[in-house]
Amino acid sequence: MSGRRITWGRILAVSLVLLFVTASWRMLSLVMREKQTQGDGVTLESYGFVLDPLLVDRTLISPSGARRGDIEALDMPRSIAIEVAETKNEFFRGKFLVSSERVIGVSIGGKSRAYPLSVLNWHEVVNDTLAGVPFTLVYSPVADAAVAFDRRIRGEEVFFAYSGLLYNSTSLVFDRRESPDGPPPSLWSPLQRRAVAGPAAAEKARLTILPLQMVQWSTWKAAHPETDVIEPLRERDMLTKYKKKPYAMYRDNDDLHYPVDPLLLGGGLAKKTPTVAVLLGDSWWNWPLPEIADKSDENGVYEFRSEAGYLRFETQRDPLTVYVSTPESAAPAPPLMHAYLFAWYATQARLPATNDD
Repeated sequence: MSGRRITWGRILAVSLVLLFVTASWRMLSLVMREKQTQGDGVTLESYGFVLDPLLVDRTLISPSGARRGDIEALDMPRSIAIEVAETKNEFFRGKFLVSSERVIGVSIGGKSRAYPLSVLNWHEVVNDTLAGVPFTLVYSPVADAAVAFDRRIRGEEVFFAYSGLLYNSTSLVFDRRESPDGPPPSLWSPLQRRAVAGPAAAEKARLTILPLQMVQWSTWKAAHPETDVIEPLRERDMLTKYKKKPYAMYRDNDDLHYPVDPLLLGGGLAKKTPTVAVLLGDSWWNWPLPEIADKSDENGVYEFRSEAGYLRFETQRDPLTVYVSTPESAAPAPPLMHAYLFAWYATQARLPATNDD
C-alpha cells in the first residue's frame, strides 16, 4: 500500500509541477502578447513607440484600427517549387495561385521567389533571405505599395513587423527588438526609405531598396521559371482567409480612409492610380501604369530611353501590371517600388530636399 501511495504521490506532484509550468507559460505568453499588441486603434500614444525625434508630420500618422502586433509578420517562410504550388492549386480548386493573380517577385543572386498578394494582404511584412541576402518585403494594401529592402541595419540583421500605424495612408513598420536590454524599436517608412521616429531616426538610418516586380503570376513564372513560392503558414488559411479579398471594395473607388497631404489634384488621374518608381542614377522616376499602357505598342511594350538609363516595360491587363527590365545592360536590375499615385506623391513631397539616395 505504501508503495502505491508513493507512486500516486509522485504522479500528483509531477502533475502539479506540469500544471504550474503550463500556467506560468500561458501567463508569460499572455504578458508577451500584451506587450507585443500595444495600441487601442485610435490614439498614437497608446502604441508605445518612442516619438523623439519624429521626422514626419505627426498629424499625418494614423492608427489603422489594428494594434501593434495584431498582424503577424511572416518570418523566414517555407517555400515550394512551382510544381508543388500548382498541385496545391488543383487541390484547392484553383484558389491558391491563379494565372492572373498579382504576386510580388524578388530575384537576388540568381534565386527568385514569388509572394502572392492574397497572402500579403493578411501579413503585410515578410522577413526572408534569398541567395544569402537578408531582406524585408513590405506590402501596404491601403496604398498598394510594395517595397523590398536589405534588413541589415548598421551591420545587424533586423526583423520587421507592421506597427499598426500609417503615415500618409502607407504602412509604417518597426524593428522588432527581442532583448529588453536593447534600444526601443524605431518606426520606419518604407516608401521614404528611412527611419522616421525613435533611435534609428536620431541616427538618420536609411534603407537600401532592392529590385522587385509586382506582376501577374503568369508573367513572373514565364520570366523566372526557376522561381519558388512562399507557402502559407497553415493549410487551412488557403481555404479560409487567403481566399477572401479584404480590400476589394476599397480598391473599387477613389476614396481615402486616412489623412493624406499633399494630395496631387488634377491631371485626370485617380488618386488610386497604380504607379511604378525606378531608381535611375541618383533620382527616382515614377510612371503611372495607365500612361505606360497607353504608350505601349501592339505587343504591350514601352521602351524608355534617357541619359539616366534605358528601361523596357511589358504590360499585362486585367489586372494592369508592368514587368520592368533593363535590356542590353550588364548592370543589375535597378531598385524599384510600387504605390498608388496619392501615396507616392505625398510621401516623396514630404521628404527633405537633402534626402538623396
